[in-house]
Formats: sequence, structure tokens, C-alpha cells
Amino acid sequence: MESVPSLQAETLPLPALNARRRQAVALRLEGHTLQQAAQASGLSVPTVVDAHKAWKHGGWDAVDVRPRGRKPSGERALTSSEELQLIAEWSQPSAGVWSLRRACALARSLYPSLEALAPSQLEPLVSRLLNRADLIPPDTWDAWRRVKQGPLAQWQAVELPSLRRLANEADAALMALSERSLGDSVRSQLAAHSGRGTASWRITAGWPTESDWTAFWQGLREEVGRPLWLLTDNPWLGRRPALAAWLAENGGAVRLIHPPAQRPSVPDPPVFDPL
Repeated sequence: MESVPSLQAETLPLPALNARRRQAVALRLEGHTLQQAAQASGLSVPTVVDAHKAWKHGGWDAVDVRPRGRKPSGERALTSSEELQLIAEWSQPSAGVWSLRRACALARSLYPSLEALAPSQLEPLVSRLLNRADLIPPDTWDAWRRVKQGPLAQWQAVELPSLRRLANEADAALMALSERSLGDSVRSQLAAHSGRGTASWRITAGWPTESDWTAFWQGLREEVGRPLWLLTDNPWLGRRPALAAWLAENGGAVRLIHPPAQRPSVPDPPVFDPL
């Protein structure tokens, strides 16, 4: 495969840059490695990754980048009221399982002005709004990696590598669960992160119930499209008969795995015998 002289993407004329981006994507689709596609197109590996990601989200038209430069003063993709409307849509309890990809799809469907944006332009815009609304869930993996000693640290060093290998052999998605109360104390958020940091989440009204958890797992299973191995250090999830029954009914499509807990044990709600 012939190599093209490498140039910084910022120094290329736009038509030449887009031609190289399309060439790199075509090479990736033919099975060439990232390094091979980058060498042949004369682009950096990150630029090839960006172009291929744009193609996956929006087809060939999305591979091309838009003209560089700042927008004219006063021009913006969304007005302030449109941004608030999007945040309100994303914040509704029981609106299903969200991800950055689904949030971007909703934004495009509601506002035609966003159709001209490539994924590499729309995703930062949507991420900014999600962060503004505190809807980006903290990554459980990051929290666990900061634990340097104790049972959880030992589990990550000894058992987690084998678990990753087994999940890969089973074609299962290994994800870490979390839950938190949102800032208004009226809603909560259930979340699952892949090992690469991709997040999926569901907003609930009040603290999540067992039915909230099962609805989240069902929606997550449909979104991912393969078996789920869900890591959780919340011991309460392993003690609930309704959750155990739901997991059994779903024939192993969703499996809970409990690493050593780092949080205090959560007691079950009290049960009062009738008089």
C-alpha cells in the first residue's frame, strides 16, 4: 500500500483533507489497521479514528469536516430556549435509557439546524449541555481505579483481568453500575459504564426502586444488543428477591457480579408485621 506524505490536518486545504479522510475510512472498511490507514492517507491516527467514527454515526457525508473558522457574531447552533428545551427532554424521569448517541439523535430530530453538524461537532455541543444539567454520570471505573489498597484493589489486580477475558469469550458487555441522587433531590440516576468510559443512564423519580432497576437493565440490554455482565458494589441489589427473580426469568442475559464493596452496607427497609 503506497504511503502519502504526512501533513498536519490543519495545514491541508479543506477539499484535500476531506478526500484523505474518506480514503482513510475506505481503507478501514477494507480491513486495514489504523496505522496502515493513517500511513496511506497521510493523516494522524487520531484523525483517522475521528473520520471512521463520523462515518459510523452519519455515513459518508459526516466524514467531511466543515469550513474552519469562527461562526459570525451572534450565530449559534441553538438558541438559549432551545438548549433549555433539550435539557428538559433529557431530564424527564422514566424516558428510557440515555447515552450520548441517543441524546445527539434526539437533538437532531428536534432541531433541523443541527443536521449540518458532523458527529465530531455535535457531540461536544450535546456533552456541554449534559454537563451543564449535571446529567453526565460519574464513571465508576475511575472511582475504583483510585482505590490503591484493600479488597477492591486486590480484586482489580487479581480477578478483574480474568473476568474481562471470560466476558470477551462469552461476547458479553462488562459494565460497572452506579446510582446517585441528582441535585434537586427529587430525581435519581442509574448508570452503567463500559470499560472504555461509554455511559448509559436512566433518570428515575425519587430513589430507584426494584422496578426502576429492572427497567434500566432491560433497556440497557436492548441498547447494547448482547449479554450484560454488570459489576456493582451495592450489596442491596443482591438481596432483593424481586431482582433475583427478574434475573432468573431473563435466562442469564443479564448477570450481576459483586466486587468487594467499598461503601457502608445498606440495610434493607424495615418490615412491620401486621397486628
